[in-house]
Amino acid sequence: MVAATTKGATTASTSPDRGSRAAFAAKTVAASAACALAFVGSPRELRVLAGVSGAFATQFVAGESRPAQRDVFLGASTAFVLLVLAATAVAGPPPHPFAHEALLVVTAFAVFPIRAALPGRPFFPLFGFTTVLLTTLLAPRHTTFETGVAALTGVVAAYVVHFGLSSLHAPPVVMPVPSPSPSPSPSRAQGGGRPTGIATGDLMLGVRGAVATVLASLLAHELHLARPYWVELTAVVLINETWRESMQKGIERVIATALGCVAGWLLQQALATRPGLVPFVLFACVFFAVYERPVSYPRMMFFLSLYVVLLFSMIGQWTIATAVARVVDTGVGVAIAVVVTLVTSRARRHGEERGTPEGAARARSG
Repeated sequence: MVAATTKGATTASTSPDRGSRAAFAAKTVAASAACALAFVGSPRELRVLAGVSGAFATQFVAGESRPAQRDVFLGASTAFVLLVLAATAVAGPPPHPFAHEALLVVTAFAVFPIRAALPGRPFFPLFGFTTVLLTTLLAPRHTTFETGVAALTGVVAAYVVHFGLSSLHAPPVVMPVPSPSPSPSPSRAQGGGRPTGIATGDLMLGVRGAVATVLASLLAHELHLARPYWVELTAVVLINETWRESMQKGIERVIATALGCVAGWLLQQALATRPGLVPFVLFACVFFAVYERPVSYPRMMFFLSLYVVLLFSMIGQWTIATAVARVVDTGVGVAIAVVVTLVTSRARRHGEERGTPEGAARARSG
């Protein structure tokens, strides 16, 4: 009872209030809209990439003070920029053989150690991997310069919108984010729970991300899935320190994705005669996804699924078969994440046990 009360009090004290969440979500929409407007007249794919990058880059803002916010933003943005530049350099055009898969594997490994060096940025693997995935998918269709500029515009827009608008009034919006992996690794626990740099646990998460990417790519091609990137993205972002965490997030993601696809299809039918309203509904989905992110992962995923449905319908690529495929691909990605986390966790625990005198004695006796 005491533990439950303490946990509830801690959650209440760390969760941002509704006003802060709404203000931060509004700034995210403003940055995304500014990026999309900057590419009016450009191909639709570039506008989408610019808008998504603006929304993601805004999430790099963290910290209790303006200098802390700026330092974290610049650190995360630097890593973000390097990942995007790497994606545009190797993805084409023309695309290099196996460059797409190789870059995704390297990125899946790198985003977790990078996160360790960025306090307050637990969602960096999601932002970094998703943007690199989008960039590699779009780069073969456009020049490297166009794709790179579209992705990097998001960083500039996010900086201007957040720090520029915040300077017009006080106090600045602070948006703490809960870590998706609440259980600290032993190396961090020894330091009182404070991040002390890249630890063994962070490298292990990177290995899991890389292995999950490889398995997702191989399985998606073996099953002839039309959009293997849905499997790869799900498998990487659901990597956690324990398989139970991966399982819980996976179940929530599958259910929210399925509900979002159904609601998105109904909304798509309602907007069929009003296509001009679709961009505004897309920005509303971004707003509510960011608004719900600190307090409810399932609700965040629901609004993101709505966004995906409307986005694909806007470019004429959404059908009932696509909806079913998205749910199936999400389920495959969840299974890969859980299996990889379970196997690597047991292997690591077995190795740690063998490193102790008792474990070594049991190994010799066995």
